[in-house]
Amino acid sequence: MLSVILPSYNEEKMIAKATARMAEILQPEKIDYELLFIDDGSRDGTWAQINEAAEKDSHVVGVHFSRNFGKEAGIYAGLQAAKGDYVATMDADLQDPPALLPQMLDTLLTGEYDCAATRRTTRKGEPPLRSWFARKFYQIINKMSDTEIVDGARDFRLMSRKMTDAVLSMAEYNRFSKGIFSWVGFKTKWFDYENIERVAGTTKWNFWGLFKYSIEGIVGFSTTPLLIAAPTTAGTGSETTLAAVITDSAAHHKYPINDFALIPDYAVLDPELTRGLPPMLTATTGMDALTHAIEAYIGRSTTKLTRAMSEEAATRIVRSLYTAYENGGDMQARADMLRAAYCAGVSFTRSYVGYVHGVAHSLGGQYGVPHGLANAVILPYFLDAYGAACHQKLGRLARVAHVAPQSASDREAAEAFIRWIREMNARMGIPEKIPQIRTADIPEMARHAARESNPLYPVPVLMDERQLAQMYVQLMPAKKEENA
Repeated sequence: MLSVILPSYNEEKMIAKATARMAEILQPEKIDYELLFIDDGSRDGTWAQINEAAEKDSHVVGVHFSRNFGKEAGIYAGLQAAKGDYVATMDADLQDPPALLPQMLDTLLTGEYDCAATRRTTRKGEPPLRSWFARKFYQIINKMSDTEIVDGARDFRLMSRKMTDAVLSMAEYNRFSKGIFSWVGFKTKWFDYENIERVAGTTKWNFWGLFKYSIEGIVGFSTTPLLIAAPTTAGTGSETTLAAVITDSAAHHKYPINDFALIPDYAVLDPELTRGLPPMLTATTGMDALTHAIEAYIGRSTTKLTRAMSEEAATRIVRSLYTAYENGGDMQARADMLRAAYCAGVSFTRSYVGYVHGVAHSLGGQYGVPHGLANAVILPYFLDAYGAACHQKLGRLARVAHVAPQSASDREAAEAFIRWIREMNARMGIPEKIPQIRTADIPEMARHAARESNPLYPVPVLMDERQLAQMYVQLMPAKKEENA
């Protein structure tokens, strides 16, 4: 016996047509069958039409939902009610060609396959935007899921009882049938067909309905959650990096961790999300992004990509940071800074950072100094300390970002960039020193900074704990330096 499940929502014009069409195809083949129409809480006369069809044709069985639960619920209810040795699922609108059913059944009767499934070869007649999103959907879900979801796959398929029972054993609330059908793993033969126009009625799927269904499918049937990052500051670059920082409040220290699982699948750079960012936070996060770009650029493990990303980031920051700081409503400047932070993130997640971050993490853990603020204050001190070892790369970056003239030597350009950083900090009210530093804490912080940075960070000049301790002293206000 063949059970055909037909989820139906506001399909009053199609019930009689579908019933007649199925009879035309299946009865000449002498196939014993039942038609399970699942009324998904229709608001028109669908249920009345199902009852009328059942009175006229003993093959018709109706299941009625109290409200609209969605197509997936309809398929599941049909699978539960199906009595057949073979079970098919298809749309009631006849866009799934029922003429394929005898051929699909013959395939299963050979015993070689447990499933005959269909896929569309074209999306002819479909709006271009919908087609584009459909293709993206399959790309995303196949990237995230260990189970392959065939592009163009339809819910129209025929399954053996063995496969049907396996699908029913997955009693999940949020179901995604395409994924479940693939996951159970039975041998499947695919049948291709071109898109078929509706016989009557209109589609119940609009763009946003399909979009929601796609998101539910991705989230509900992937071994890895979909990670979409939308940064609300233009600084960390976390929307593209493999780095995260954990604060140990008991030990008063921050520990960076790195893992590819932390890299988001997609980043949404919306300047509107940064519109209300206070000026000081705009300033410090912007300098945080600049620190990422510079440390990645002057390090010893750069690539063509990371150099290009750092150059773009630095150029955008030089051009737009102060504008965003002074006029937070300037969306062009905000967008520029978001792109800069993203580029800097791409760069440093591949080429690492340097001692500025090692020291900043220790200050954040010990005293709660905000990371962006710490980076902004610390950056020029380490660039000075690196001296000639970073002049060539920093000078080139300065010329690219238009901080120094093209005619400037590497040393002149590098020194111009360091001056620009200090001047920009001053214009935005960022202090030159970190008053929280206490002399007694320096050895432990220097130890943490050295442990984090050596040998992981490819810095221009290597520093041991003693040298790093001296950098903390430089960061202390003059009075504390004298008492040190």
